[in-house]
Amino acid sequence: MGWLDVVLGLLLALNILSGFRQGFFEEVAGFAGLIAGLFVALAVNDQVACLMATRFGAGPAWSYILGFLLPFTATILVFLWGAKLFTHFFKTLSLGWLNRLAGAAFSFLKGLLILSIVLNLYERVDDDKSLLGAQIARSKLYQPVRRVAPGLFPAFKAITHRDEAETPVSTKTVV
Repeated sequence: MGWLDVVLGLLLALNILSGFRQGFFEEVAGFAGLIAGLFVALAVNDQVACLMATRFGAGPAWSYILGFLLPFTATILVFLWGAKLFTHFFKTLSLGWLNRLAGAAFSFLKGLLILSIVLNLYERVDDDKSLLGAQIARSKLYQPVRRVAPGLFPAFKAITHRDEAETPVSTKTVV
Protein backbone atom coordinates (compact mmCIF):
# COMPACT_ATOMS: atom_id res chain seq x y z
CA MET A 1 0.00 0.00 0.00
CA GLY A 2 1.56 3.25 -1.16
CA TRP A 3 0.82 6.92 -0.78
CA LEU A 4 -1.73 6.78 -3.62
CA ASP A 5 -3.84 4.32 -1.61
CA VAL A 6 -3.57 6.56 1.45
CA VAL A 7 -4.73 9.60 -0.55
CA LEU A 8 -7.65 7.72 -2.16
CA GLY A 9 -8.67 6.21 1.18
CA LEU A 10 -8.44 9.57 2.93
CA LEU A 11 -10.59 11.26 0.28
CA LEU A 12 -13.24 8.54 0.59
CA ALA A 13 -13.12 8.78 4.40
CA LEU A 14 -13.60 12.55 4.20
CA ASN A 15 -16.66 11.97 2.02
CA ILE A 16 -18.09 9.59 4.60
CA LEU A 17 -17.54 12.11 7.40
CA SER A 18 -19.05 14.91 5.34
CA GLY A 19 -22.11 12.82 4.53
CA PHE A 20 -22.54 11.80 8.15
CA ARG A 21 -22.31 15.43 9.26
CA GLN A 22 -24.72 16.79 6.64
CA GLY A 23 -27.12 13.89 6.35
CA PHE A 24 -28.74 12.20 3.38
CA PHE A 25 -31.18 14.92 2.42
CA GLU A 26 -28.58 17.68 2.34
CA GLU A 27 -26.10 15.50 0.43
CA VAL A 28 -28.68 14.56 -2.20
CA ALA A 29 -30.04 18.11 -2.38
CA GLY A 30 -26.56 19.54 -2.83
CA PHE A 31 -25.76 17.11 -5.62
CA ALA A 32 -29.15 17.42 -7.32
CA GLY A 33 -29.13 21.19 -6.79
CA LEU A 34 -25.83 21.52 -8.65
CA ILE A 35 -27.14 19.54 -11.60
CA ALA A 36 -30.55 21.24 -11.66
CA GLY A 37 -28.94 24.64 -11.09
CA LEU A 38 -26.71 24.13 -14.08
CA PHE A 39 -29.65 23.23 -16.31
CA VAL A 40 -31.81 26.10 -15.03
CA ALA A 41 -28.99 28.62 -15.37
CA LEU A 42 -28.24 27.51 -18.92
CA ALA A 43 -31.93 27.66 -19.82
CA VAL A 44 -32.65 31.17 -18.51
CA ASN A 45 -29.20 32.76 -18.76
CA ASP A 46 -30.03 34.98 -21.72
CA GLN A 47 -33.31 36.26 -20.26
CA VAL A 48 -31.76 37.11 -16.88
CA ALA A 49 -28.74 38.74 -18.56
CA CYS A 50 -31.07 40.88 -20.66
CA LEU A 51 -33.04 41.84 -17.54
CA MET A 52 -29.82 42.78 -15.71
CA ALA A 53 -28.70 44.95 -18.61
CA THR A 54 -32.01 46.75 -19.20
CA ARG A 55 -33.32 47.10 -15.62
CA PHE A 56 -30.12 47.64 -13.69
CA GLY A 57 -27.78 48.95 -16.36
CA ALA A 58 -25.21 46.20 -15.90
CA GLY A 59 -22.53 45.98 -18.55
CA PRO A 60 -22.47 43.05 -20.96
CA ALA A 61 -19.84 41.08 -19.02
CA TRP A 62 -21.55 41.57 -15.65
CA SER A 63 -25.02 40.90 -17.00
CA TYR A 64 -23.83 37.61 -18.52
CA ILE A 65 -22.10 36.55 -15.29
CA LEU A 66 -25.08 37.52 -13.14
CA GLY A 67 -27.45 35.96 -15.66
CA PHE A 68 -25.81 32.63 -14.94
CA LEU A 69 -24.98 32.96 -11.24
CA LEU A 70 -28.36 34.22 -10.00
CA PRO A 71 -30.54 31.35 -11.29
CA PHE A 72 -27.78 28.83 -10.50
CA THR A 73 -27.51 29.99 -6.89
CA ALA A 74 -31.28 30.37 -6.45
CA THR A 75 -31.90 26.81 -7.65
CA ILE A 76 -29.30 25.38 -5.27
CA LEU A 77 -30.78 27.36 -2.38
CA VAL A 78 -34.28 26.05 -3.13
CA PHE A 79 -32.98 22.47 -3.11
CA LEU A 80 -31.08 23.02 0.15
CA TRP A 81 -34.11 24.65 1.75
CA GLY A 82 -36.19 21.60 0.87
CA ALA A 83 -33.48 19.37 2.33
CA LYS A 84 -33.55 21.34 5.58
CA LEU A 85 -37.30 20.74 5.82
CA PHE A 86 -36.88 16.99 5.33
CA THR A 87 -33.99 16.91 7.82
CA HIS A 88 -36.09 18.73 10.41
CA PHE A 89 -38.98 16.32 9.79
CA PHE A 90 -36.70 13.30 10.30
CA LYS A 91 -35.29 14.77 13.51
CA THR A 92 -38.84 15.32 14.76
CA LEU A 93 -39.54 11.62 14.16
CA SER A 94 -36.29 10.70 15.98
CA LEU A 95 -34.84 9.32 12.75
CA GLY A 96 -31.91 11.72 12.55
CA TRP A 97 -29.49 8.81 12.92
CA LEU A 98 -30.94 7.18 9.79
CA ASN A 99 -30.57 10.45 7.87
CA ARG A 100 -26.89 10.68 8.93
CA LEU A 101 -26.14 7.04 8.15
CA ALA A 102 -27.75 7.26 4.71
CA GLY A 103 -25.90 10.56 4.15
CA ALA A 104 -22.57 8.87 4.86
CA ALA A 105 -23.39 6.06 2.41
CA PHE A 106 -24.56 8.44 -0.32
CA SER A 107 -21.56 10.72 0.14
CA PHE A 108 -19.20 7.73 -0.05
CA LEU A 109 -20.80 6.60 -3.33
CA LYS A 110 -20.74 10.15 -4.71
CA GLY A 111 -17.06 10.52 -3.79
CA LEU A 112 -16.27 7.12 -5.29
CA LEU A 113 -17.90 8.13 -8.57
CA ILE A 114 -16.10 11.50 -8.67
CA LEU A 115 -12.73 9.86 -7.89
CA SER A 116 -13.38 7.28 -10.60
CA ILE A 117 -14.08 9.99 -13.16
CA VAL A 118 -10.92 11.88 -12.13
CA LEU A 119 -8.78 8.72 -12.35
CA ASN A 120 -10.20 7.84 -15.78
CA LEU A 121 -9.55 11.34 -17.05
CA TYR A 122 -6.02 11.16 -15.62
CA GLU A 123 -5.40 7.95 -17.56
CA ARG A 124 -6.68 9.62 -20.70
CA VAL A 125 -4.24 12.52 -20.24
CA ASP A 126 -1.22 10.52 -19.01
CA ASP A 127 -1.41 7.76 -21.62
CA ASP A 128 1.97 6.20 -20.87
CA LYS A 129 1.52 6.53 -17.08
CA SER A 130 4.81 8.38 -16.79
CA LEU A 131 3.68 10.43 -13.80
CA LEU A 132 2.25 7.80 -11.43
CA GLY A 133 3.08 4.52 -13.17
CA ALA A 134 4.96 2.89 -10.27
CA GLN A 135 2.39 4.06 -7.71
CA ILE A 136 -0.49 2.77 -9.82
CA ALA A 137 1.17 -0.65 -10.15
CA ARG A 138 1.54 -0.94 -6.33
CA SER A 139 -1.87 0.53 -5.49
CA LYS A 140 -4.62 -1.73 -4.21
CA LEU A 141 -7.39 0.88 -4.56
CA TYR A 142 -6.56 2.54 -7.88
CA GLN A 143 -7.97 -0.05 -10.30
CA PRO A 144 -11.16 -0.86 -8.31
CA VAL A 145 -11.94 2.86 -7.92
CA ARG A 146 -11.09 3.61 -11.56
CA ARG A 147 -13.49 0.89 -12.81
CA VAL A 148 -16.56 2.38 -11.06
CA ALA A 149 -17.52 5.07 -13.63
CA PRO A 150 -17.10 2.85 -16.72
CA GLY A 151 -18.98 0.09 -14.89
CA LEU A 152 -21.94 2.35 -14.10
CA PHE A 153 -21.92 4.26 -17.38
CA PRO A 154 -20.77 2.07 -20.28
CA ALA A 155 -20.72 5.11 -22.59
CA PHE A 156 -17.97 6.52 -20.36
CA LYS A 157 -15.62 3.90 -21.82
CA ALA A 158 -15.75 5.69 -25.17
CA ILE A 159 -13.93 8.73 -23.78
CA THR A 160 -11.49 6.89 -21.54
CA HIS A 161 -9.05 4.04 -21.99
CA ARG A 162 -10.37 0.56 -22.42
CA ASP A 163 -9.34 -2.21 -20.03
CA GLU A 164 -6.32 -4.21 -21.10
CA ALA A 165 -8.51 -7.25 -21.80
CA GLU A 166 -10.60 -5.36 -24.34
CA THR A 167 -9.44 -4.68 -27.86
CA PRO A 168 -9.92 -1.17 -29.15
CA VAL A 169 -12.51 -0.77 -31.87
CA SER A 170 -10.79 2.23 -33.39
CA THR A 171 -7.51 4.04 -32.89
CA LYS A 172 -8.91 7.44 -33.85
CA THR A 173 -8.22 10.19 -31.36
CA VAL A 174 -10.89 12.58 -30.20
CA VAL A 175 -10.13 16.17 -31.17
